[in-house]
Amino acid sequence: MERKRSIQKDDMHQKDDMHMSSLPLRVSSFSELLRAALGDQLDPTAETLLDMVSADIVFEFPYAPVGSIRRLEGKRALADHLAKFTGLFSLDSLSLHAVHRSTDDVTSVVQFECDGQGLATGRRYLQRYISVIRVEDGRIVHYQDYWNPQMVIEAVGGSEAFARAFADGAA
Repeated sequence: MERKRSIQKDDMHQKDDMHMSSLPLRVSSFSELLRAALGDQLDPTAETLLDMVSADIVFEFPYAPVGSIRRLEGKRALADHLAKFTGLFSLDSLSLHAVHRSTDDVTSVVQFECDGQGLATGRRYLQRYISVIRVEDGRIVHYQDYWNPQMVIEAVGGSEAFARAFADGAA
């Protein structure tokens, strides 16, 4: 069994401006959160999420509602999904809570939350995530995103609104 190394609270050492010595760490963007969590595992020139992922990224949503996309393959599919997501929500804050790195320093488990609102409804979107992320050659190659689908459904206005928003399969 592989031993895990956890980075929490005071275990996180300052390597650059994104690495802080205490958690939770509030950040202003998802790419900033990933940079803080994954640090020097990522290519230092990568600034956006799409810069941080490989061309053949696999992005999975194991807890996605029935009938919605559970797996994206490739950077283009991810870009299309992100465009749809950003049209549904505004995020006011993101907070990094913990990073657990495997001993091979390739896979990390990242715990974070976001707070925002559904754009069409104004309903609060408070979501807690656990993401399992694998990085190779400075790029994210596999991302499993665990989240509560009920929080998404409520923020966008219910199951029917969610189904309409993602009906074309782009999300």
